[in-house]
Amino acid sequence: MRQLIARKYQRIFFIVFSLAVLGGAPIMAAAGEKSSDRQATTLDTVTVTANKVEENLREVPQAITVIDEEIMQEKGIKSVKDIVTQIPNMTISDVLSDDVNFRGLGASAFTGNNPVVVYVDGVPTISSMAYKVALQNAQRIEVLRGPQGTLYGKDAIGAVINIITKKPRDAVSGMAELEYSSFNTFDAKFNVSAPLINEKLYFGVNALGKKSDGWIENTYLNDKKAGKSEDKKFGVYLLARPMENLSIKLDLSHKEAKAHKTNCVALQGTEDISKFKRELVEKQSFDMPFKHDTKIDVIALNMDYTFDTLKFTSTSTYTKTKIDGFLDLEEKYPRIWMQMPGLTFNFNAKQKHQTLAAFGQSKFKLADSLGLTLGGRLQRFTRDTDSKFLPNPQLPGIATNNFVKAEKNWNAFLPKLAAK
Repeated sequence: MRQLIARKYQRIFFIVFSLAVLGGAPIMAAAGEKSSDRQATTLDTVTVTANKVEENLREVPQAITVIDEEIMQEKGIKSVKDIVTQIPNMTISDVLSDDVNFRGLGASAFTGNNPVVVYVDGVPTISSMAYKVALQNAQRIEVLRGPQGTLYGKDAIGAVINIITKKPRDAVSGMAELEYSSFNTFDAKFNVSAPLINEKLYFGVNALGKKSDGWIENTYLNDKKAGKSEDKKFGVYLLARPMENLSIKLDLSHKEAKAHKTNCVALQGTEDISKFKRELVEKQSFDMPFKHDTKIDVIALNMDYTFDTLKFTSTSTYTKTKIDGFLDLEEKYPRIWMQMPGLTFNFNAKQKHQTLAAFGQSKFKLADSLGLTLGGRLQRFTRDTDSKFLPNPQLPGIATNNFVKAEKNWNAFLPKLAAK
């Protein structure tokens, strides 16, 4: 009996051994071929300038969204508004200005500054009135989510949209684009750059314009173009590189925006939410024209000097904004002012803002997988306000004349500590 069992196990062992010998070689060969054909997968290095210097995105301890030129073309990103739509928890409203809201932070009703600051090659745009930024020459867009006050200033309490344009080449280059869409809308863009002295001095021109009849009709005056608007921007720059480690750029720009109607209506808080319909805006009836014209002139000077282990940056900007408009409150808020017909008021204001800042940041490597970032910003602010509010005596509860004239100075220190 024991001999029969032993012979049975001998046969099973012989069969398994034979299969291993006959089939094992091809299996091992196939495994060897598969191993030799396998290639290591590596991710492309994404370079960002979130900390004012070029770094690998994976080594920056910040929440950053990078939009390159290919993504801009695929998703049709042509304006700051288009950028905002790509960022979670960030929205933009363009009733009269481009007011951005991010994580509950909105634009200031007094200064008009957004909590999300737009930087173009190191030059900031804070005002919600100046968000019409040309992107036709953009190479990369970096959206830094979260407070960025240390490197980008006090107003960057929500986020920073950092736009990096293409570096000029030693050859003439440019682009031109014209689009036509519904409501008789024309959208044109133009950009060209050229070397004046190869590798030393460059000149560039950019322009954009948009004109539309709008989609609002004034039934009272039988005006089907009551919502017409017009935007245009023209800019020039001069870039000098007298030395390999020194760069000086002068930017001049002029922007104009004209609106003849807001694309919104207001109802009292007691109204049912179901009454908010598009038809309320599409067809309106008002006897007084609406006007809101904005003109912005900007002069910016940016200088960069790179040492072996240090980079010095100086940015100086001068911005002049002029707003001219007329608003009929009886038409704008009919349910609120319907019992006070002919309500008008004049509001004249001049504001002067001056900001001086010095900031710095350094990174320390504590271990192979641990780094520490320390930074600080000292900023001084000066605000000068001279305003006059001259309401119609029909406005109850407000004095006939109100004058406000004040000047205030204060300092702020913004520290930064990050580890990764």
